Amino acid sequence: MNEDDEELIWSSHLHQHHRELPEDHCEAAEPIRKQDHGDYSNSSETELIEEEEEEDEADVNNVFCQLEQLPDYKPKCKYRGNDSKLSHSTKGSPISGGKMKPFTSKKTLDSMRKVQVEMKFSCDDNGEICKKNPTSKRQARTLAGHEHLCKLCGHTFKNRRNLDTHMRIHTGEKPFSCDLCGYRCSQKSSLNVHMRIHTEDKPLSCDLCEYRCSVKSSLNRHIRTHTGKKPFSCDLCGQRCTQKSSLNRHMRTHTGEKPFSCDLCGYRCSQKSSLNVHMRIHTEDKPFRCDLCEYRCSVKSSLNRHMRTHTGEKPFSCDLCGYRCSVKSSLNKHMRIHTGDKPFSCDLCGYRCSVKSSLNKHMRTHTGEKPFSCELCGYQCSQKSHLNKHMRIH
Repeated sequence: MNEDDEELIWSSHLHQHHRELPEDHCEAAEPIRKQDHGDYSNSSETELIEEEEEEDEADVNNVFCQLEQLPDYKPKCKYRGNDSKLSHSTKGSPISGGKMKPFTSKKTLDSMRKVQVEMKFSCDDNGEICKKNPTSKRQARTLAGHEHLCKLCGHTFKNRRNLDTHMRIHTGEKPFSCDLCGYRCSQKSSLNVHMRIHTEDKPLSCDLCEYRCSVKSSLNRHIRTHTGKKPFSCDLCGQRCTQKSSLNRHMRTHTGEKPFSCDLCGYRCSQKSSLNVHMRIHTEDKPFRCDLCEYRCSVKSSLNRHMRTHTGEKPFSCDLCGYRCSVKSSLNKHMRIHTGDKPFSCDLCGYRCSVKSSLNKHMRTHTGEKPFSCELCGYQCSQKSHLNKHMRIH
């Protein structure tokens, strides 16, 4: 610390705490002290001034104590007298006897507070000057009075308005509400974004395609479909995804969590969309329809499979024999021919097969059930293929 820095710190503290008295007031101070209770208000004012001077003198002495603790501190001039107290002039000059230059620059209160904060954290435990301030700039600004501090979580804000808005997170206050649907929120900006749902305003657009949306976060997610960026990854298996919500859904495959359940039958699933599809079983809702025939279904994937019966498309093929099919499940069944896998077995006789439908047909040999019948003669059988053969007679 050079001599100019020492002088700046000393001057800043002294200037902050010292209160100058006007000349006419100072000259009148002595006669007031000599009055014998003539004016109670004047004597009280004099006592208050004396108390403030004593407090200011104690604060200045405290500053010198802090300066002297610095290892490289060398006073530029003699600040203290024999009684270890600074002498103050009644004329308002900071130092008597011309031992200190009069103040020539005017530092703001905030600047002086910043000097105080930096001085408090300038030394380490060994008394050596630290190359870096151990406190962050945010903490320093807070201590210096530059920012507003939340006493509940420690966040700081540059103005009081932002702090008041932040406090609603802790209090749960939601002063803004939608007149159309009753939606409530804590910030005016959130309400403005919400209103776009009703107005269908979509001010944000993608530069690469015609996609438009009302929220910046939606646009950011959409942009990743062009860039292929996947910032979210699973710590357990390394799978990456473009959205945080997608990662949350994926994590349920590891935890086995199924937070969504059906109120009618107790069915549980890990995704909200799966529950919505399931509920159509109870409501018999079939929103998907084939444009070529009257086929209707409750799931989009079912409609896609059905459309292949019209187009003849067979996108799935066997790598071993070239077998092709229109449904993924059919390919899985076919592959058991090559692997010899027979996951289905009869509990009564040990019969095993690779397809669930084959097991169902086998079980009728034990139960004697004959669900297929001829409408012309009443013939009954246990398998559809047997009925087809019988119909050739007629």
